[in-house]
Amino acid sequence: LVFFLMSLLLIKLKNRKYTLLQMVSIVIGFIRPHIVVVLLLAFVLILFFEKKIDKKYITIGVLGLIVGSFFMLKFIKLSSFSIDAINQKLTAYNNYGLKYGSSHIDILTTSYIERVFALLSRPLFIDAQTMFQYIVSIENIIVLVIIVVAICKIRLKTLSFEAKYAIVASILLLLLISTYIYNLGLASRMRLMFLPYLFYSLCVGLNRKEVHEKAS
Repeated sequence: LVFFLMSLLLIKLKNRKYTLLQMVSIVIGFIRPHIVVVLLLAFVLILFFEKKIDKKYITIGVLGLIVGSFFMLKFIKLSSFSIDAINQKLTAYNNYGLKYGSSHIDILTTSYIERVFALLSRPLFIDAQTMFQYIVSIENIIVLVIIVVAICKIRLKTLSFEAKYAIVASILLLLLISTYIYNLGLASRMRLMFLPYLFYSLCVGLNRKEVHEKAS
């Protein structure tokens, strides 16, 4: 459902349907408040660099961020954004993953960079233990190759507004989810929150690069 709504959000953004954009964002907020906060943040960041966009949408986006952050705190039962409160929540996630997960990632001992890598590309063959994990390892290798090749070829300046939004949103989602990823199964599922946006922006970038080269 979240994947469908995020896809719909990108379509409405591409067609500049900002009223429907707000409605879709609200629905996502009821399901995954922390996801919609990141999506709103990406929207506000992109708007700051767009000259043709009505600045009232920045105000709407900022208000959405404030309201969304409040509901996010309630949803994840976080008392505040203080370091102590965040550490307590991460410890709770870590203990849950240690108790119930079969492919645990220790949040307390792994570095943030390690968790980013785990979210992007683990399991790889060296740490796969089941047949399913070996299959996922093949998928992860393909994803890594696509991302590296595309990043080397695309030009950010040629990206459309919605493609810029998609790549910023996917990066922010990757950084957010990496803070609480506590097992490889969760990592495999949560990739669906950012990989479609990332692939969309990369495909748009490669297509525009090809058109630009033919025009030259």
